[in-house]
Amino acid sequence: MEHISVKKKIDRLIVTHKIEKTEQISTMELDIINKAEIPALLPVHIGRTMTGKEIRFVVQNFMDLRSFLKSDIRFDLFIQIVLQIVDTLLACESHGIRCGNLELSSDLSFYDYGNRQVRLICWPLISLSANSNASSFFMELGSIYTSKGHDSDFRLRYLQFFDSRAKFELDDFKQRLETLLQQWQEENAEGAEQGGKSKPRKPRDIPPTVGLRMASIQRISTQTTIQVSRYPFSIGRKAEFCDYAIEDNPYVSKRHATILLRDGQAYIRDNGSSNGTFLNGKRLQPNTEVELPSGACFRIGNESFVFRAAGG
Repeated sequence: MEHISVKKKIDRLIVTHKIEKTEQISTMELDIINKAEIPALLPVHIGRTMTGKEIRFVVQNFMDLRSFLKSDIRFDLFIQIVLQIVDTLLACESHGIRCGNLELSSDLSFYDYGNRQVRLICWPLISLSANSNASSFFMELGSIYTSKGHDSDFRLRYLQFFDSRAKFELDDFKQRLETLLQQWQEENAEGAEQGGKSKPRKPRDIPPTVGLRMASIQRISTQTTIQVSRYPFSIGRKAEFCDYAIEDNPYVSKRHATILLRDGQAYIRDNGSSNGTFLNGKRLQPNTEVELPSGACFRIGNESFVFRAAGG
């Protein structure tokens, strides 16, 4: 897609495209997207400007896929992300949405920490150019992904999928991905058994009332995990006033927000900060405690975090 405008603000990313005379909005695709029939597709906003109509996407509390794939994630999570994108493309095909209208770009594809889901932009347009190069996009993701140790061998196996001159088919690609993921899981399970450890368990959702005394928050911008070792746990700009400091950041107040524990449930409170505290994209009222479930994404100034309760 040409003529895209990307504006970065403190709390969000705004992606817009001015609708040209040769383009028309597909009301069918617009309806499918905004009814969330394909959950991975971001909601679409159609607006008017002085020069005509535009399509706009507002992205909040998500990390772009390029940055996420460079953040030292395991190979199984990488494959699960690729599988989510493949499933989204297959869902678009089954709903009659042109895959060529998907914005297949690592900078404009996103990872939703709260729901552990990839989120994609789809332009609901009727246009002459409806072709997408999905193969190149998936190869790009493998090239971006930063792997270490044993996972580097599997990354090479993944990239070898694109050496063939055969026509790229999504169903065939999905089968190969599932086989590769199974091989990774089997080899890692064998290595764990040989080392005298139990097989790795699948991640599970953690009830918000479990393990809160050993909870953690993950700072998205730096991929840093901070243990919440006590309550109340305060976050701000000045180390002398809080438990975790985001120093030299003018958007963060000296004692910006606090995480509390009440009857086994975590809460978050904005301490009357200048730039606000946001929970799952919604700004909190100052000095008001709001329930903080495990997996929730909250933002302090221009820094986003994910809250995790320990598994126990």
